[in-house]
Amino acid sequence: MRLSKRVLGVLGVAATAVLLVGCGSKSSSSKKITTITVGASAVPHAQILKHVQPQLKKEGVNLKIKVFQDYVMPNKALAAKELDANYFQHMPFLNQWNKENHGTLVSAGGVHLEPISATQRSTRV
Repeated sequence: MRLSKRVLGVLGVAATAVLLVGCGSKSSSSKKITTITVGASAVPHAQILKHVQPQLKKEGVNLKIKVFQDYVMPNKALAAKELDANYFQHMPFLNQWNKENHGTLVSAGGVHLEPISATQRSTRV
C-alpha cells in the first residue's frame, strides 16, 4: 500500500512539472533543456521532487529545487517571480495567503495526498 501512494505522488509531481513546462514559452518540439524552479518544504515535498528529478532530466526538464523552512516565503518568492511554482500548501492556506497579501497565486492542481499513518492516529477507548 505504501508503494502505491508513493508512486501516485511521484506521478502527480511529474504531471505537474510537465504541466508547468507546457505553460512555458518554449516550443514543445524544441530539443533544448527547459529549466523550472520549484520552491518546496524540505519534507516530503523536496524529497519527492528530488525523486523525479532524474526522469524529468531525461525528458528535457532541468528541475531546480529551492527548499524553504517556512510556509510564507515560497509564496512571496513565487509572487516576485523568483520561482516558477511552489509545492507545499493546501487550498485554504493559499486562499488565506492571497486574501492577506492581495495575491493572485493559483493552484495548478492537486498533486498528492498525505494520509495520516497508523502511528499518528489517535485511538479512543
